[in-house]
Formats: sequence, C-alpha cells, structure tokens
Amino acid sequence: MKALSVKQPYASWIASGEKTVELRTWQTKHRGEFLLCSSAKAFPGSETEPLGVCLGVCRLVNVRKATKKDARLARTTKTEGLYAWEIEFSHAWKTPFKVKGRQGLYNVALSQESLKELKRNGLPVAKTSFFARIKAIVWPAKLP
Repeated sequence: MKALSVKQPYASWIASGEKTVELRTWQTKHRGEFLLCSSAKAFPGSETEPLGVCLGVCRLVNVRKATKKDARLARTTKTEGLYAWEIEFSHAWKTPFKVKGRQGLYNVALSQESLKELKRNGLPVAKTSFFARIKAIVWPAKLP
C-alpha cells in the first residue's frame, strides 16, 4: 500500500483531524488511500510522539497549487510554490506499527495481521482511543 511520512507534530495533527492540508514541493497523480506514517525525527523543537510508526489510513482527495488560505489549514505560514494535498483521515490502526520511512510516496508491505484487520473492517478501526490521547497532547499546540 502507498505510504507518506510526515514529521511530528504534523502527522498527529492530520490523524486528529486538526490538519486537513499537507503542503509539498511536488505533486502526484495518486488519489485515494495511503498510509500515514510519522517520520523517525520530529520537527525541531517538537517532542510529539510516536515516531517512526504507521498511524493509520488517509485518503488523498485532491492535489492543487497552494493558496494563502491553505496556510491555516496546513498549520504553517508558507505556501508560495507549494502544492496543497487535500487529505481526509480515515481510520487509525488499533496498534500503530513500526515503518521505515522514505521520501515521497512509497510502498509498505502490510503484515498478515494488518491485512486481516483491513479485511475484517474494510479499513482499520479504533479512531478514538489512540488519537483522542494524541489530540489532548498536541492541541492546542503552537508552531515553532
């Protein structure tokens, strides 16, 4: 399955629904589901965890040139020359699992257990337990 690594705290903000636009310097033709993974290293000055894990499944709805309005949705200040990835967070894994991240969209082979969870539920579940705690920890957080 396709995956995207995002530095913390941004990954947790996407997972909690507080961030609905991810800004990137590149665009993609991919639309649909992908795994949201937190990078092994957090944004400087952030101590948000977990790091280096797959948090859940997102849906990439659209990719377009970023506008000034996207800065607020992406929780940043810069948009010039960037692409806005419109993201919907779908579901969290019951237990986030370790992933070796890469740049760009990359493929992740899911374990048999994860595949069973997908088949059993259509998509991974457990939106509330893990991410309710993250939301409480990182919101409201100030950008560095």
